[in-house]
Amino acid sequence: MSATLKTFTSKNMLINDDLYEYINEESHSLLSEVDVDEVDDDSIDTHNSHNLKFDFTSGRNVDTISDKLKSKVSEFLEIEKSNNRISDFSEPELSTGDLFHTLSFSFSQSYDIHELNNALVKILRIIISMTISGTFHIKSSSGQINCNLQNIPARKESCHSFMVYDEGFYDFFKEYGFNIPKETILKSFIASLVKNGVLYCLDTKNWKLYSLYIANLNFENGSFSYYVKIVKTDGSFLTDDCFKHECTVFNSGYSLVKSVGFCNFIDTNGNYLLSNADKIKSAKAFKNGYATFTDSSNTERLIDTSGKEINNSGKTFSSCDLNTISEGFIVVKVIEHDDLFNYLNLETGELLSETYFKEAYQFYDGYGIILNSKSGFIDKNGKIVYTDDSVTDIMYFKDGIAPVEIGCNNMNYINTDGLFIINNKNLKIITCNTFSEGFGRIEQDDGTENFVDKDGNILYNRGWFLRANDFKEGFAVVKTADNKENFLKTDGTLLFANSKYTSCNNFHNGYGIVNTKASANFVDTSGNLISNNWFNSVESFHCDRAKVSSSCGVNFIKPNGETISSEWFMSSGWFHFGFATVRRPGTMKWNYIDTEGKILLENDVDICDDFNENGTAMIQNNGMRLVIDRNGNIISFL
Repeated sequence: MSATLKTFTSKNMLINDDLYEYINEESHSLLSEVDVDEVDDDSIDTHNSHNLKFDFTSGRNVDTISDKLKSKVSEFLEIEKSNNRISDFSEPELSTGDLFHTLSFSFSQSYDIHELNNALVKILRIIISMTISGTFHIKSSSGQINCNLQNIPARKESCHSFMVYDEGFYDFFKEYGFNIPKETILKSFIASLVKNGVLYCLDTKNWKLYSLYIANLNFENGSFSYYVKIVKTDGSFLTDDCFKHECTVFNSGYSLVKSVGFCNFIDTNGNYLLSNADKIKSAKAFKNGYATFTDSSNTERLIDTSGKEINNSGKTFSSCDLNTISEGFIVVKVIEHDDLFNYLNLETGELLSETYFKEAYQFYDGYGIILNSKSGFIDKNGKIVYTDDSVTDIMYFKDGIAPVEIGCNNMNYINTDGLFIINNKNLKIITCNTFSEGFGRIEQDDGTENFVDKDGNILYNRGWFLRANDFKEGFAVVKTADNKENFLKTDGTLLFANSKYTSCNNFHNGYGIVNTKASANFVDTSGNLISNNWFNSVESFHCDRAKVSSSCGVNFIKPNGETISSEWFMSSGWFHFGFATVRRPGTMKWNYIDTEGKILLENDVDICDDFNENGTAMIQNNGMRLVIDRNGNIISFL
């Protein structure tokens, strides 16, 4: 496959030197340059009515700023009207799309050509500063105003960088209005919204040797399109090919790339995996070492990272659900059996069972849940166990026990023989939670809670609790009848004979948290307080250190209750590979401390990101981004 990465050069652009200088001053390094051809002043009727449309891309979620954007433009037009530069205008309207959005309004002008240019510049700046936009097409119904701008950088204060650890940060981005594709938010990646509205992803595990992804937006034939190329961090392209439809992040060593009439997987050396890419209709990116593609026969084929098809069953599949890969099996729909479900063994390529199912769910703890006329489960040898007719739903197994629903508002547990474990007919159990550390938490219809073991025996025989949490590290937080909280042990006794605590938090790394109305502390497994001091708030131990806060600020304590630093900080992060970020009260800037409280950097900086497993971290100061090692030495510039 070969294609050309198209760059757009604007022609017949009505724009003045101010905007051109603004673009060039802020751009630094762009994917393509913006060329400007001035139009003849005489060709523009400066006393005319114009219906203007600003088509633009956005690096932010436009829906969250729609009203504010329209209001800002309306305020500007009102000022222009009060200064007699326009005689009338319509209120701006904004329509949103998947790739570009349109701001439209009309006005009757009394501008000369320079005033008209200046007005366009000011409106552009409003949109740029609020949307982090990178591409524009501006046109009027008269056809006299028609200009295209590509790769315009947003203002510096509109640029943001975040360290991304998991998909939970997707909600964080959305909250701040950033319209970032969810599939780009992966563990150990930095996601940066750069000045031209283009998203870059950089792997932090190896700062120099992985890949960036650049989406280049263009205005062509009256609409926006985009082309994607894979760029290595040394600035070279992974391949000369570009892709119009999709270029996913690398997973299991491959990126899924798509263009018109083309679909394939490419590795980090630029090699394509499949030889019949022109015959592939669709594909799904690699996950856990496997990917799928659909050919002209509408058969979905499962492959591994060598490109080998995983199927020795003699059957064909309409679906291979990559999300169900677990414990050596994947759920497939078999065409020859009316699209019923079965399990494919990923090692042998054979189907698990001669029986086919209306529903089948991924393996968990050695069992997969299945449904035909009755609910049941199947083990890895293909043995099927159907449950009692009264069972309407089965949850996942844990420790050989699974919660089940029985009709409406009744629950119980079953074992691997399909038998109920709670046989007390006087109990009306409405909630059975998944087993944790050998016990299942149950709730009666009156809202009280207790625990059962694998034989269905009640753990605490002195009453039921107002509230309970699952067991963690041998203890479960419970609220007793006196409205105090305590810790229940696995032998059925309470940690405190007479608890005085309003709330407790689960044990973590050997310590539990206890709270009074105004303060917090830690206890060990014997129930002893680890510190003579009480704090405004505390957080669980990590790396043998716990974050605490008081009226003095934020600090960390050791298991013996001592603080690690004589200095209290305005805020802090967590320890990652031996260092935590801290905000200093004197400078209002950031630095690092090690687990003994020693400050790492000689000078505080604007931004500190967490250290990674390679012993490096990114810092930023005065607009410059640097990578440092564990000694605080600069090892590269970004």
